[in-house]
Amino acid sequence: MALSSITLSSFRCFNSLKIDLSPRANFFYGKNGSGKTSILEAIYLVCSGRSFKSSNIESAVMLDKESFHLKAYDNETGFIIEAYKERSKSIQLKLNNKKITISEAAKTFPATIIDNKTFSFTEAAPAFRRKILDRAVFLSDESYSANWFAYFRALKQRNKLLKDLDSEISSLRELAKSGQLELELVFYEINNIDDRSFKYDALDLSIEVMVADSTIHPNEVKLIEEIIEELGLNQSTAKKYIRNQILKMDKPPKDIDIEGLLKINPSISNKDSQKLIRREFDKWNSASTSTQTSKQRKHAQVMIDIISKVRERYV
Repeated sequence: MALSSITLSSFRCFNSLKIDLSPRANFFYGKNGSGKTSILEAIYLVCSGRSFKSSNIESAVMLDKESFHLKAYDNETGFIIEAYKERSKSIQLKLNNKKITISEAAKTFPATIIDNKTFSFTEAAPAFRRKILDRAVFLSDESYSANWFAYFRALKQRNKLLKDLDSEISSLRELAKSGQLELELVFYEINNIDDRSFKYDALDLSIEVMVADSTIHPNEVKLIEEIIEELGLNQSTAKKYIRNQILKMDKPPKDIDIEGLLKINPSISNKDSQKLIRREFDKWNSASTSTQTSKQRKHAQVMIDIISKVRERYV
């Protein structure tokens, strides 16, 4: 539908103004501050219940007035749409003298703004692009708004669940620091984690529990492997997490099952075992010079010594 005329009362700089509009193109010209943009704003506001100039619609009320009134007419359908705004009260929209919602107004008289941002659509911020596309589809597809709100509700519920999960992992981490948490308990707690970011949090927590006593025993290595498999994570990432937690230990590492961590077993040749050990040795050698604190460098050196002793068995 197209507006045939619009009347502005106490809106911006206009005490009273009526304009007849062409069903095709309308061109407004005048001096700066004469109200050209205000006319466009009035047309957009009566159709959408919103202003493209400011989120504070009250600012559109003329300075010495208490309210503004916009009234537009479509001579093809005979429809009359109105917008009325009192200071400190919500805007009221009416279609043929019956109150309507903003979405009903927008669907009856679709209107959109084309400005300098519109022409740089592909370079604009993602939020602006989504806003333009959402509005366009909302006006052209009746089912879109219902689907959008359903998605938005689902997103809020998902975020709440993730927040609750984050809180649970934080509680488990506090227990781990106090030595009151067993690795087996962590394994059972994280079986149902689906979100990938929380999977890594869970792995980090598991390793933190494992190294809490500055040792890594063979049975703990096996359980960590089960946790990695259960969470669907890759081994190389897991090793990085283990190295980081060893560096964070309160005390220097002591009994570390290097062969278990590197998956060295009788089925692997001495040559392949040497390669794995050498690679791990190089990682810790690099850590001994690149870590930030003296405690971390000390831990890295202890790990180098432990790996060197293991390497002697595969010469």
